[in-house]
Amino acid sequence: NNEFGFITHFGWRTDQNLRMWVPASYFHWQATFSSTHIHNYSNNYTYYQDLYKISTCTTCGYKKVEYLYDFEVENIDDNEYITIKKVSEQIPNQLTIPEIINGTIVKTIDNNAFKDNILLEEITIPSSVTKIGDSVFENCIKLRKVTYLGNDVTIGKYSFKNCDKLSDINLLAKLKQINEGTFEECNSLETVILSSELTKIDKYAFRNCASLGAITVPTNVKTIPIGAFEGCNNLVRVSLPSSLISIEYNAFKDCTSLKRMVVPYQVNNISQSAFENCKNLTSITIPNAVTVIEENVFSGCENLETIEFPNNLSVIKAKAFLNCYNLKITSFPTNIQEIGTFAFKNCRSIENVILPKGLLLIKEEAFAGCTKLNQITLLRETNGVINIENGIFDNCIALTKIVIPSSQIIKYSTNASWSLYKDKFVLSNELSEYSLNCYSSPYTISTTLEHAHNKLYKINIKCNKSYKITVNANYLVNIHLYHEIGRASCRERV
Repeated sequence: NNEFGFITHFGWRTDQNLRMWVPASYFHWQATFSSTHIHNYSNNYTYYQDLYKISTCTTCGYKKVEYLYDFEVENIDDNEYITIKKVSEQIPNQLTIPEIINGTIVKTIDNNAFKDNILLEEITIPSSVTKIGDSVFENCIKLRKVTYLGNDVTIGKYSFKNCDKLSDINLLAKLKQINEGTFEECNSLETVILSSELTKIDKYAFRNCASLGAITVPTNVKTIPIGAFEGCNNLVRVSLPSSLISIEYNAFKDCTSLKRMVVPYQVNNISQSAFENCKNLTSITIPNAVTVIEENVFSGCENLETIEFPNNLSVIKAKAFLNCYNLKITSFPTNIQEIGTFAFKNCRSIENVILPKGLLLIKEEAFAGCTKLNQITLLRETNGVINIENGIFDNCIALTKIVIPSSQIIKYSTNASWSLYKDKFVLSNELSEYSLNCYSSPYTISTTLEHAHNKLYKINIKCNKSYKITVNANYLVNIHLYHEIGRASCRERV
């Protein structure tokens, strides 16, 4: 009855029956006591009803009874329930949590209750439990099986983080929300069946689950969050719901076994590094709702061969396809305006690229190291040249042709950045050519050009003397003198 007392021998006989427990209140002040030994339990214990731990003294046989759990009674909606706060450091490797302790229902397992327990292998949780707190089983490195007997439970952040042996857990199919890092680094988790009522997966939920082979995301999930499946290097198949609208930062980074991905048509955001280092990914379709391909999204996808760009794509950011060695592309959507730094660097399989009319800017080393790239075709005919930064074609050792719109040859030839490549310029269509030979007509010679607007003509002048060109026209005519096409020597406006 929680009353202080003593196990007492009265001294006049050796009969063990005289060794008894006496409440302290029974003794007078003059009583004296002596101790024969300190109880030594030496791991000599048993369990009773998965509730008590009974330790036996190896010297005298005294039995000490303790609860396996520290718990407290809490009042919820005028009803009393038990919350398990902490468990004994020494517990059986197979444990069933009781539904009732001292006549009160067990409802909650508190934060960190079983954290760092290295003995627990199997646990059964009663249906009365509706809440499992944060990090409850974190670092239970031998835990391999979790059985929940109910149908409605919430689990906190990092609840099963680093449960390295965990492979059998039925409560996954009963969760409506998976919180941050809940199953992170559960390296033995191979199969995951999620509830059809699941509405949210939080960040890092399955990060570094090295054995996870396939995942089907339920219909009501809208977002694949930051790092949700990062480092799942055996993940081969992912099925995403049509309701999905966003794939966040690092969502599938380092999923090195993933081969194919179909992104649902409603997705409008694929964040940085979402598929970075998915080395075996060979094809992916990006929906039309995506307008920007963010930094490093497919960087390091060494076997990516084909990609279907969305029609509304406007920007490809830095390193988006860096080191995609097998990627083969030929054209970009007409709305593309910017290609970022290192965007296609070291894409060794690209051979021929057509750059659309709306492209405004190509940033530093965007196509550097594309060793098979042999031809670039520029379609922009108005509003100036495509602005470029340093080294966009560095180490493109096969590049021999840059096809320029005939009407823009002058602008590209005289542009400080593009003129570095003018020895590779080829005109996009045939010129109207005329010849003037001053050898046969040493004085005044003339020719009439066909009427046109914004047209390029080539006049071949054969002469070894000084000469003057006079133009009679109703429109502005630009005259450029060349030693050969693509190498300007002077320019005059008439």
